Amino acid sequence: TRLDISGELNQPMAAFKRLKFRFDPNDYAHDQIESDGNIGTRFKNKAWETRIEAQHQAIAGWAGAVGVQLQRRDISAIGEESIIPRTVSNERGIFLVEEKKFGALNIDWGARIESADRRPLDSINPKRDYTLYTAAAGLIWKFAPDYHASINLTQGQRAPSIEELYSNGAHPATATFDIGNSALKKETARNIDLTLRNSGKQLNWKLNLFTNRIADYVYAQNADTNADGIADRVDDEGTLDAIGAFLLQQTAQADARFVGAEAEMAYRPDEQGLGLRLFADAVRGRLADGGNLPRISPARIGLELDYLRAKWNGNLTLIHGLKQNRVAELETATDGYNRLDAEIGYRFGAEKKGGISVFFKGSNLLNEDIRLHTSYLKLVVPQQGRHFQLGFRGEF
Repeated sequence: TRLDISGELNQPMAAFKRLKFRFDPNDYAHDQIESDGNIGTRFKNKAWETRIEAQHQAIAGWAGAVGVQLQRRDISAIGEESIIPRTVSNERGIFLVEEKKFGALNIDWGARIESADRRPLDSINPKRDYTLYTAAAGLIWKFAPDYHASINLTQGQRAPSIEELYSNGAHPATATFDIGNSALKKETARNIDLTLRNSGKQLNWKLNLFTNRIADYVYAQNADTNADGIADRVDDEGTLDAIGAFLLQQTAQADARFVGAEAEMAYRPDEQGLGLRLFADAVRGRLADGGNLPRISPARIGLELDYLRAKWNGNLTLIHGLKQNRVAELETATDGYNRLDAEIGYRFGAEKKGGISVFFKGSNLLNEDIRLHTSYLKLVVPQQGRHFQLGFRGEF
């Protein structure tokens, strides 16, 4: 059950031109039913979040807002698959964002201070408190018609999640036995993001480069408690078992670095007819000691053709995922793949957009054995093979 309440007030006082608020209470629960019909585990998550933002009148050409954000979460899992204690977490933050144009330059910056706490309601796990600081600045330079370059700098901090701190048990959804670490420190990330973009009418493209250095990065690490050089498998009680159903995962923390790039080019000579899009992305994640991070997505390249003619539309997409052999300790490599998807549709009605469409879609038409390196279940659950879908789509 979720309720969203939001609103805004114009000109609440002389110094502010707009006051916005949002309040979102959420009450969630689900039961995991065993084969005998009984409830094995009951999960509950009661939470609410509120945000108040005041947009001030321009000050020396700077436009911006100041605000507060509050969040509370009460989560529990009771039963056979309970892997975390009932825990209440609170987050309280204040922030400021500002923006100003200087001719062809647009500059923005922001800052946030936040306190976060984790309060397990048992006598075993310790309570944790974190003070978090975030600052960011960005610049956009429109150096020619349809061209702009941008740079964004960020230093942000994140508190570990409840699951990262306190997990202790089997997690069937990922086939892992998760061991948290209640001594985790906060993460501190320093990021640089560079973008060059062309937004022409027929041809547009963008190139994005980024690098992130994260101190005390939190990640799930395969365990080898018996030092045999093989990732440990355990039963549902956490006892070592070579054919156990669960992969033992321990929450680890170390300095890490990510570097990556994204590129995209789209060409459509006319509103009707054929359009072309090329895209690619790659990311490299490494620990400070030179080791690879687990579950890092391999590079991808893709081609998409789409066709528009009156009420008909169609597209053909081919994605090539490269082999991922830059693996973490105790992690297996993942083969590359080619994924081919196609769709054809017809729109009813006189409007160019909106209305009802019928479509026929085919996915993984080459019937490739696609295993995502980011998945905990890649060895046992590949992506769906060749499959088709007939459906209706409504846009209003």
